[in-house]
Amino acid sequence: MRILLSKYLPGLLLALTAISESQAQYDPDFMEARSVRVVASGVGKTRASSGFLWKSRDQVITSLHSVPGGSKVSVECRGVRKPATVLKTLPMADLILLKAPGLPASCQPFTSFEAKKPQPFATLFTFGYHAGAKSGTSRKFEKGHANPERLNTLITGVPLQAIKDFGMPSTNLDIYYVQGGLLPGYSGGPVVDQNKRLVGIVDGGLNKGTSSYNWVIPAKYLDKLMVSASSAIPRQVAQSSDKHFSSGIDEVTEATVVNYEQDGVQHSWVLTKTQSLQELAATADDAEGVDQLLNLFAASAGVTAAEQLVFDIYQEQTEGLIIAVPSGQVMKYENIESPESDDEDYWLTSSPEQMSGGFTGIRFAYADFDVHNDLKEIISPEAEDYFQHLITELLLDCVNPGQTYCQLQPDMMRLIDFGGGNKVLRLGIANFDYQNNPTYFDYYSFAVKNNKPFGAQARISPEGDTGLFQCIGNTQQNCQNTATARVQLSQLISAQLTSFAGLNTGSEQATLQTDFAYDNSWDDTSTWFIPYFEGQEVRFFNTRGYEWRVYFGGEYQVATEISRENGMVVLQAEELFYTLPIAGGQYFYSPPGGEWAPYGSIQPLQQGAVQSDQQ
Repeated sequence: MRILLSKYLPGLLLALTAISESQAQYDPDFMEARSVRVVASGVGKTRASSGFLWKSRDQVITSLHSVPGGSKVSVECRGVRKPATVLKTLPMADLILLKAPGLPASCQPFTSFEAKKPQPFATLFTFGYHAGAKSGTSRKFEKGHANPERLNTLITGVPLQAIKDFGMPSTNLDIYYVQGGLLPGYSGGPVVDQNKRLVGIVDGGLNKGTSSYNWVIPAKYLDKLMVSASSAIPRQVAQSSDKHFSSGIDEVTEATVVNYEQDGVQHSWVLTKTQSLQELAATADDAEGVDQLLNLFAASAGVTAAEQLVFDIYQEQTEGLIIAVPSGQVMKYENIESPESDDEDYWLTSSPEQMSGGFTGIRFAYADFDVHNDLKEIISPEAEDYFQHLITELLLDCVNPGQTYCQLQPDMMRLIDFGGGNKVLRLGIANFDYQNNPTYFDYYSFAVKNNKPFGAQARISPEGDTGLFQCIGNTQQNCQNTATARVQLSQLISAQLTSFAGLNTGSEQATLQTDFAYDNSWDDTSTWFIPYFEGQEVRFFNTRGYEWRVYFGGEYQVATEISRENGMVVLQAEELFYTLPIAGGQYFYSPPGGEWAPYGSIQPLQQGAVQSDQQ
């Protein structure tokens, strides 16, 4: 499986740092001069949020939900921290006005705002302090489209009830729906358009599975805040948590922010929340998919309720990628294939272990891939049949000619199209040896947003004495509360939960497919992945495009495809040439400049052929 994702990881690291033309118009000094970091301590956990100067250098706007009543509040701008006091509150818009005298002259206020609503898909920017970070970072996202644009139309079900119970902001509030994840700590930050005009204040969002509902408070409510007669902070603010909005923690640890550098570029994954599967599944985009895994494996793992499984949710701050890992497992960026070698095969992983088949655990990377046909066309994520090609690629990559083969699990395949080019594929693939013994099981989740695909792969292995492999279908073994089996189930569900923030831009548009075609027709137009056998020995194997392998005497040579016509393929492997029929039968060989001579008879592996050959 190593070829599937590892060769595309550099593409991930480069893609995460790509700067669009619209982002080039962002003015970092302008935003830094007007943005502040707000810290509230003394009531529960110390909270960090973002804010901005408004009308004067000593007036600060931030989100009300991040400032509990009775807390000690400070504001930091350009490295200078000053104590702050409450001037006014506007609970219906979740806004608070603070007074913080003494900030340096290099800090400058916004003096006006743009009342006109940004156009759908307009580029917007904010500047804030995620998850306790002491230095601010920018975020770029898009204005979404919703009509009407109010909280009670954007949010439904459990999340809507949560915000009603919390009591702020008003569910009748006009908001700007935005596409793209807003990290914890960005609450209260200024939102500007490409002309640096203040258009809103970061506020959301509420839980939406591993992601969140994201919205911005329109800047027009600043006028209402400035004339508010109230300075009271609702008592429920002290009980707000990561289940409500996106205020962040004040201190960063290795467990809350995972940083790594690749090719001189810094990447950061931020812990946004820790919640049980029951809480996550209640608002997940694919709750049925979660139930599917539980129905298949929960009994074998001794799991009787979804609340028994708890996950840490991380979000990548550039692209809004979201991954889940079992709570307590360590997420690392490391070489999991060859830890003792110089092989630069690095992955973002959760608790991987080495085994003969490669690894167990979870690994994450961009899932972009090339599918080669006779014209070596590259299949784009925006192609209608992208996932069909991806399934074929997965099945091919886990074939080890003469040793193992793979089977797709039809009852675990789910393709969900959310509209607007956003879609997700989830499926399971089992690997077997030629005696039909299972060797490992992989569960995949691939999400595509803005033509960028991201994938998670969780693998469980039958090695050892305990685990899902030993429990499933084994009536002789008591698997209840088996710790290994429960960990493995958590890893499968972690892969299932991997996604992008804002993937589901409109649930009413989502369509589900559980049965669709993929390329398993090994004919004259798709002969780029056939293993050919002579008896029980593999002789020829087409690994990708025009690259072949020729096997003799337990060793193989790389062969080049010279030509393909009239149902025959001509290969060159070092000093020998081979002619083999695509449909199978007698094949020939020749030394350079020599005569063709019959060598033997081959047969392409067809679906089910391995099982029937062994019976």
